[in-house]
Amino acid sequence: MMNKRISAVLLTLLIIFTLTGCQLAREDGTAEKSQDKLIGVYVSYDYIDLFDFESYMNDNLKISGGELKIDGESRKYEGRMYAVRKDEVKTASQGEKYTNTEFVFEEVEGIGMFSPTITDPLNNDLTYISFSGDEGFTDVQTHVIGGNNEDGIELEGTLYISSGAMSKALYINPVYQSADGRVYLVTGQGFVATGDNGEGGVYTQTLTDKVTVKENGKSKSYSSSVKVSLATMYPTEKVTILQMDKDSNILKKDEYKPEDVPNELKAESTADYIIVESTKTTYDKQMKIERTIFSKSDQTLWFFCKGDDKVLIKAYTTILWNQPTK
Repeated sequence: MMNKRISAVLLTLLIIFTLTGCQLAREDGTAEKSQDKLIGVYVSYDYIDLFDFESYMNDNLKISGGELKIDGESRKYEGRMYAVRKDEVKTASQGEKYTNTEFVFEEVEGIGMFSPTITDPLNNDLTYISFSGDEGFTDVQTHVIGGNNEDGIELEGTLYISSGAMSKALYINPVYQSADGRVYLVTGQGFVATGDNGEGGVYTQTLTDKVTVKENGKSKSYSSSVKVSLATMYPTEKVTILQMDKDSNILKKDEYKPEDVPNELKAESTADYIIVESTKTTYDKQMKIERTIFSKSDQTLWFFCKGDDKVLIKAYTTILWNQPTK
């Protein structure tokens, strides 16, 4: 009877951890986050499997009085995936050299948005908060908090997902930076939408954290707020650019595939405004046209095109308005 009971409990545990995707950690499975700073997110298309299931079971699986028990905090078994730091020496316009630093997660495909703290050895060890955002994040807003007693960041960005692609999960993985400057991610939460998940659905997650850090021997707080929105959208199949005069007559009409829209558009001499039409097809095979108006106060026009099978990218074209003669 006891063997059957143990087998049943082990089977249940296997099912639980299989459903949550927990297996062996890739790196540093026993390291604790402690006072590391939350600096952003890394959205992956696949579940990042970092939980050290074997060590957790070895340390916490106990048999007492014929009963099988699991007793222990699981957080310290959450592994880390470290980003690769890449430094490139560049020269500024006035001849000064500086280090351009970026952090790349090479082991898994995804889209990052984070603000690490960088120290530049070529610039008298200048320390500053930078921003790294991969193509795909749209409408990004950043705010750096600075003060005598508190530093921090506020990040916000939107990923536009092709309608239908949300039927497969996307994972929002928190990104942290340790005191030694290393950047890593931990396993995050998955999002999936049911049904046709047509255009207009928005799924939002906000991560917040506050820790106490040492700076020049003094303690100060560091707060973080990272807001990520996943918005569904029908892919654009055709972009039509209409140049209009002040009487709303069409001066010129150009049609493009989204990937073929030029980087620059020279406006007609009497153009007063521009209309961009984005043609889409809905799930029920209905044609949908969205129109956006751009005036002479706009230096660019925008539209959406495919980045990959899931993410839609907001692309921009510079408008070369006709300069009035003096």
